[in-house]
Amino acid sequence: MRGPDYLARLNEAARALSAVIDLYAVMGRETTQIPREALSGAVFADGGNILRTASGAIYRRLTVRRGQALAALTVLADEVPLRP
Repeated sequence: MRGPDYLARLNEAARALSAVIDLYAVMGRETTQIPREALSGAVFADGGNILRTASGAIYRRLTVRRGQALAALTVLADEVPLRP
């Protein structure tokens, strides 16, 4: 899978992960947690690499904690059927 469908699915995955784990943005030498409130109405773009909040703030260089991501994938895999 390539192209727009691929990026759209990655955006969906980023949205699902952000609903259950903390999301961070690397800004310079600082890693800042993105407030949960900012995720309401936010849109992921570029395969989950960019987050645009409802207020228009743009976060790039997104990251998560590995342990949280692994736990979230387990939870999400149990809740969401995989598409073919």
